[in-house]
Amino acid sequence: MKFKEKIKDIRQAKENNRLVIFVGAGVSKNSNVPTWEELIKVFADKLQYNNCKKCNFKNKIKCGDKCSEKYNFSQDEFLKIPQYYYDMDNSKDKQKYKNIIKDTLGIQAKSNEIDEIILELLPDHIITTNYDTLIENSNNPNTRLYKNIYKDEDLLKQNNSHYIIKMHGDINDLNSIVLKESDYISYSQKHVLMETKIKSLLIDHTFLFVGYSLNDYNLKLILGWIDYLAKENNVFEERPKNYIIQIDNKSTEKYVESYLESSNVYVINTNDLPQQVNNKNKDINLGYYGKKVYSCLDYILDSSNDFLVEPLVDVLLEKFKIFNDFKRISYEDLISFYSFGRTKLNGYMMEFFDEYEYNKIKKIVTSNEIKELEIKKILRKAVIVYIYFIINHKVDHVKIIIDDEDDINQELFSLYLDNNYSEILKKTSLSKDYKLRIYYYYLIKHDDIIKNNDYKDMLIQMKNTLLNNNSIYDLIVYNLDNIAYKISKYENVDKDWKKIEQIINQLSEREQKAYKFMKKINFGIKDNLLSQQVLFEKLEATYLNKDGSTYWGKPLVNLLELQGYVYDYYFYFKFNNLTLDYFSNPNKYCTYYLQAIICTYTPNKNRKSDMFLGRGTKLQEYEINEYDLDLFIKYTNSKDLKNWLNTYNVKELKLDEDINTEQILIKFKNYCISLIEFKNIFMYNQLHCFILILSKLSLNIEEKKVILIEMSNVIEKCLDKFNGLIVKILDSVLLICREFINDNIAEFNRILVNLLDCNVIKEAKARDTINELEKIIDLLCKYKDNNVFKKIDLIFESNIEDKFDILFIIRKNFSNNQKKRYRNMLISSDLQCVKNNQIFWLVYEELLFSDENIKDKYIKTIEKEIEERVKQPNKRTFPDHIEEAIESCIILNLIGKMDDISFLKKYQQYSEFIEFIFNSDNFDYSKINIKNYMWKNLITSKKYLNIILKHKRDLNIDKLKQAIENGYATEDEKKFLYRYLTSDEELWKL
Repeated sequence: MKFKEKIKDIRQAKENNRLVIFVGAGVSKNSNVPTWEELIKVFADKLQYNNCKKCNFKNKIKCGDKCSEKYNFSQDEFLKIPQYYYDMDNSKDKQKYKNIIKDTLGIQAKSNEIDEIILELLPDHIITTNYDTLIENSNNPNTRLYKNIYKDEDLLKQNNSHYIIKMHGDINDLNSIVLKESDYISYSQKHVLMETKIKSLLIDHTFLFVGYSLNDYNLKLILGWIDYLAKENNVFEERPKNYIIQIDNKSTEKYVESYLESSNVYVINTNDLPQQVNNKNKDINLGYYGKKVYSCLDYILDSSNDFLVEPLVDVLLEKFKIFNDFKRISYEDLISFYSFGRTKLNGYMMEFFDEYEYNKIKKIVTSNEIKELEIKKILRKAVIVYIYFIINHKVDHVKIIIDDEDDINQELFSLYLDNNYSEILKKTSLSKDYKLRIYYYYLIKHDDIIKNNDYKDMLIQMKNTLLNNNSIYDLIVYNLDNIAYKISKYENVDKDWKKIEQIINQLSEREQKAYKFMKKINFGIKDNLLSQQVLFEKLEATYLNKDGSTYWGKPLVNLLELQGYVYDYYFYFKFNNLTLDYFSNPNKYCTYYLQAIICTYTPNKNRKSDMFLGRGTKLQEYEINEYDLDLFIKYTNSKDLKNWLNTYNVKELKLDEDINTEQILIKFKNYCISLIEFKNIFMYNQLHCFILILSKLSLNIEEKKVILIEMSNVIEKCLDKFNGLIVKILDSVLLICREFINDNIAEFNRILVNLLDCNVIKEAKARDTINELEKIIDLLCKYKDNNVFKKIDLIFESNIEDKFDILFIIRKNFSNNQKKRYRNMLISSDLQCVKNNQIFWLVYEELLFSDENIKDKYIKTIEKEIEERVKQPNKRTFPDHIEEAIESCIILNLIGKMDDISFLKKYQQYSEFIEFIFNSDNFDYSKINIKNYMWKNLITSKKYLNIILKHKRDLNIDKLKQAIENGYATEDEKKFLYRYLTSDEELWKL
């Protein structure tokens, strides 16, 4: 086993929380604490026990304490010598025996650098045969993570995950010390729990022995336990390896290594340490041997040491292999394994701020060697297409080129961007990758998840594949797919989300780093959103010129950084097949970026103070690319998008060179086809967003015609069978009508003919979209022709229940003959078929004329409501039928459609407007509120304006002025005050 492989295995154990560091006397020696051997020597001197009497060299050499043979005791003697002294000690409670231990070892000593780095390694547990307190008394804050254990009862008392197990006792409790032969013999009986704990750790943990010689009795004891456990459980393969650090100037003998390896212990010889690591730690405050041990531990702790001794490409391959299962890597996860110096992601470009680091990576990405190609693939997995460095205001950049022609993920994503959903499903049906199949089924046929068992069957098949692989990635994706399934069935999924979180939390430290972004996008994007908010606010302040300052610098720098956040998220969840599209998170995550794009189109951006004497940076508009288009369509709310376009007064959106209107129209055509075929409920909002974007592009008549043809096809192909789909997209149809109505495109006629359908109108009424349908039909009346009249004749001839209501809705498309026919129908029915809210419009549009029948209809409405109020005084309708009838009559009177409204005089108590009209002299003029649309109507009448102005002193002018001063007055209120109620002198004071 090579030196580097041993280091990697220990690192892996550490990352998996499976590392135990076993600390011997050699570590404490660096703090000048006497060793076990030195303690035994003190006992030997007290007993006058040595090898001098049997020495074969005493006549040949000078005898003395420096003689190496004098204290050259066997392992057996090391246990027996303190036992001899203990047995001869007649003092009370063996105090002399204890004093020797205390006086020899209980010196004032400080923790050393090796103690510190052991704690920095954060092993799962630390076990030591030392009696001192150097580790637990270290100044390293990590000590608080460990509980000190030196007696069995401590294990019962302490409730903690990590321990410092002092298996031979503590110097501060001399009764706990394990030293003499009887202590070792009775250890298993007196320390049952500690021995059991240590043996249990030997089963599934990697032990690293530090500060032990190969001949150490304690080491041999542990080796004996390892052998026993292996033989007892018949486990010799796939058990964790154990390691011992040895300080030698030459390699350990092969037979010694072979002997240790038979007990699953591998020697890490400091002689094999790379000199670069030794040089790095040359100034550490330790002796020669201590520095060797420290450097070895530092090599394990700090993986950046690899860069000192290995080619960068090899180190990166080793670091990034954890991402093998991922189809896409988050930039955040990537740089957590290697920072590349200091970098920033701008869209799909990685900017370097360290020239040396940039040149190292540039050398890799410009090479076509096998290892370098693998690194390039990893960078492209993180959607990094370019790397660049700015030097002397010039950009040095490199495009990362790989061959991805056979990448099914990329192929499917391209089809997805083109909205070619049918082709996607054809290709995924042939794939054995259930992550792909489930994701695109979820995305495209979401409404079918609970209608048939296709999705469920794929879930079962995917679950079966998990039995044959150990992929954590596959496990998490499966659980996400299962959550999507349960949500579609309206089941509670709180436990399922917790399950995913637990899976990630139970991973090793290194694995958790790889899944950090996965965890973030599922459980906490708040930090990223706050960062995005700051970037957005900076950009908006610049483009709206909020502080009035001149702008210098790169105008889109904040937007590109926002793009980095969003693209990282977007490509990560799309390519990793995470079924999150229809959750709220994607929309939230994309909001600041998409709004920022729209903000760059504000007309305010290059006015006044952002350009000083013709200098400063001209703020530019961001050109939308193919990915942005997809984000706008599928990951924003149509109401938000419409609001942004209005807020920033956007006239026209520009396209990036990678996409043109012809390609967009192909995407739109495919989208409409997919909408018809799959009828995914989420596509309705997306269609409206698509139309909003199209409405802001520079399109010629032919291109607009293409859009209308596709919309006509959607309506026509869904007639009768899928009227529900038609009425769900009426907001989109209305939008396109408003935008293109003046372009005289004949296709509008086809739309109008198809919408003049009784069943569509009924469906729109049932689904509360009748207002949109009415507006569309009214707008398109300019395109009415004989085909329209024929369609309306069919309705006239029908026997449908709601015929009068339907005819009212489509009335603006009547021919002259149909108008007469409609009027006769209404009159012949004595207006019984006409609803109260319809009368006003019929009179206003002169389909009916104000006569006694009309007045009588209004009077009946009012009297009926008054009668109801007498029966039920606290009951009110909304809208108020009395107010509605009275106000309709007043307006008709104001516009000359109803000559006499004196019949309303008796209803003054129900309307302040009638009270004003018929009792103006006694009216309380403080009631007048210009915000109310009826008072605005009355003021526009010269007759009633003059009456009001005669009583202007009685108006609540102070309240009006206060509203203006506080900034909440309407424009109508301002105009009324300035024009009619304020003198020239007062106006100048305002």
